[in-house]
Amino acid sequence: MNKLSLLTLGALLTAASFSCQTTTDILNPDKPDATPDTPAITSVGTPSGEPANATIGPAGGTILSADSTVRITIPAGALTANQVVSVQELDQNNCPGGTGTAFRLLPHGLTFAKPATITFRYQDSNTDGSAPELLRIAYQTNDRTWMGTANNSLDTTTHTIQVQTTHFSDWAMLQTAYIDPGQTAIDPSQSININAYVDNSANDKEALLREPGKIDSKYVDQWSLQGEGKLSNNLATRITYTAPDRVPDVNPAIVSLRLKFGAKTITLKARIFIMPEGLIFRINKGPWIYTSSPLGLSRIQHGAGFFHMVQTGVTMQGLSATVSLSWPGNLNNRFNTSYILPWQLKNSSNELQIPFITLTTNPKGQPLYTFYYEQNQALHPSPGNLTILHNGGNVGDKVYGTFYLKKAGIIEYSGGTDPMFDGVAEIEGKFRFKIAR
Repeated sequence: MNKLSLLTLGALLTAASFSCQTTTDILNPDKPDATPDTPAITSVGTPSGEPANATIGPAGGTILSADSTVRITIPAGALTANQVVSVQELDQNNCPGGTGTAFRLLPHGLTFAKPATITFRYQDSNTDGSAPELLRIAYQTNDRTWMGTANNSLDTTTHTIQVQTTHFSDWAMLQTAYIDPGQTAIDPSQSININAYVDNSANDKEALLREPGKIDSKYVDQWSLQGEGKLSNNLATRITYTAPDRVPDVNPAIVSLRLKFGAKTITLKARIFIMPEGLIFRINKGPWIYTSSPLGLSRIQHGAGFFHMVQTGVTMQGLSATVSLSWPGNLNNRFNTSYILPWQLKNSSNELQIPFITLTTNPKGQPLYTFYYEQNQALHPSPGNLTILHNGGNVGDKVYGTFYLKKAGIIEYSGGTDPMFDGVAEIEGKFRFKIAR
């Protein structure tokens, strides 16, 4: 069994004690410091989307990826002539332990007289199952192996990690230790095993990466649960989580693993969302109303982007309920991640750029509850938001999240035509769907 060295995580924990680590590595692709017996060999990613291009000369310059995740800073004197450089998003992050999007820096084979700085901006979702101080940057070599970098500069204030290099290739972020799954959705009463892994390469120097292996159990201090459900079958590096038999009010549940190295500790967290496929909501803390959608969730192209749309309905025990929910997406940087969208008022220019929701529990469609309300003869967006916990990018992928409206406007219709507001209601909801098209 591969072991996680005390030196490795001790160095990481030392780096974590500072909000910004200033030491970086200057990488030379021809001179790795270590060569494991069985390095991980993976496929090469395929370009996705439009590349970002810039012409940079002897004076130096900066180029930013289309989604603003990666910034390349080339100093003065690094190049002797003008050079077109590109940053291209890849469809897969094939790095062992990879997290987030991988990028291709072009042209391959370009070298610099002075090292360039590669800066990744990480999201909270990039540390699901792990921690910011366990992030690392790696690049793929010509023989399809991955080289992990060392002494990356981490800034937890700006959510960035960077390293210096003298060459271009395919680059990605990875988690050096993590629990898997770091985020998932399961049905009520369902059980799932959670395992702890490490990337199995030295973190104090540049080294070829191997496939992740189990963390040494001597560093495992405690598993814990925040939320409903239970933990069982504790095997130090693996534990079983069982969801409650209903959708809990506090969602997702958080399963944590605390690792301990002398006086230092680090905690890895997994988010487990408990919800059957469909959408549920409740009004003014009343009973939860379950709805479903035979058509599933649709991802609809709109210009250079897209929006998600789902319509649900149900009749149970004489109760009718319908929900229409839609929100904007972004082709560049909202796949497999989490984000929050506040409610806003619609107008002709932003109608497809904001989230909106309407729902009713009356078969005649009234009263109608919506994402804005009236006060002093003016309309106001409801306080609260739509939270996307996971947003898949392809047909069949999972999308799940929650919504909250502190003041949903209650609209009555006089004579079936003229809308009139009749107060506000508090509405909470949760949903889980697969993208149908």
